[in-house]
This record gives sequence, C-alpha cells and structure tokens, in this order.
Amino acid sequence: MIHATKRAFAARFLALMLAMALAAAPAIEVFAAGSPTTVETAPTTHEDAKAVVTTSGTGSVTGTADTATDGTATLTSITTTTEKTITVKSTVTVNGVAYKVTAVAANTFANADSATKVTLPKTITNIESKAFSGAAKLTKIVLKSTKVPTVSTTAFKGVKTSKMTIYINGYMSVKNIAKFKARLKAAGFKGTVKTWS
Repeated sequence: MIHATKRAFAARFLALMLAMALAAAPAIEVFAAGSPTTVETAPTTHEDAKAVVTTSGTGSVTGTADTATDGTATLTSITTTTEKTITVKSTVTVNGVAYKVTAVAANTFANADSATKVTLPKTITNIESKAFSGAAKLTKIVLKSTKVPTVSTTAFKGVKTSKMTIYINGYMSVKNIAKFKARLKAAGFKGTVKTWS
C-alpha cells in the first residue's frame, strides 16, 4: 500500500515537472523575408486575418486570409477597391508571424470590380473555384511562379476570358508551360497565354 502511494506521488510529480518544462520551452522562430520573427507559440488558425495587397494606385489594399499551422495562408477576399492594378504579396503577417500566401480562394476579387490586372506571387500553388468571380473588367493576370499551380475547373466561372491574357514567368519550363495551359483549358479559359521575363 505504501509503495503504491509512493508510485502515485512520483507519477504526479513527474507529470508536474514535465508540464513546467514544456511551459518554459524556448519560443519558436519563424524566418520571413530575411528577418526573424519570434512568437511564443506555434501558429494557429486566424480567421479574417489582415492581409496586405499592394496596388499601383494609393499604395495598399487590405483583405482577409485564412492562415494554417503549416505556415501557409489562403487569400479569401480583399476590401472594396477601385484600383485597376492589384499585386498580391507573397506573405501575410499575423500577430508577428509571416505566412506564405499559397492559394486564392473563391470570390477573392469580388470587391475589385474595377481591376484590369492582377499579379499573383511566385508562392501561389492553388487557384480555387471562382477565384476571379466578380472581377468583371479583368483582362490581365500575371503569374510569377515557375511552378504549375493547381487550377480549379471552375476558377474562371462568372468571368469572360476570351479577351483575357495570362502572363507566365518566362523561366517556367516548356513542360510546365504545357501542363499549365492544359489546366487553364480544363478550367474553361479561352484567352491568350504569354510569357514574360
């Protein structure tokens, strides 16, 4: 009986010591854009996190992004704007943590009905369903990545693409260009694809 009590006490003591050690664990460092940002805990999901979308007009437009624990973010919307040119930044910072913008969600540009040109960063890997829905005047999309993003078959739903031009990175391989064109065709894109460098 005495031994059992001692074992129970020892187990509780070890659990307490472990909890204290975890609480005192060093902060996690997240490196973004060449400068370290220190946070007290690992990134968690932040709904409606502020994203900065640079533009050629007044300087910046804010929006929202869903962030994930793997350090990525999905741009979900931008605030109402009359800007004609919108350039999405490659990172969004939330509570001092930088997240890599890897996806564009449905209706992201619905509030940018005056936009004629959208530039997506090299970090983009996924263009989701109805990503450009609502951007009725959009005629140019610039993709900086040399990798082929996933393109939803309904990515251009609600947008006329016959007079639209998508400019892709000139350093994208011939194989990737062909793959990207095939994905655009499957998504119903009827415009022109050109390269830039």
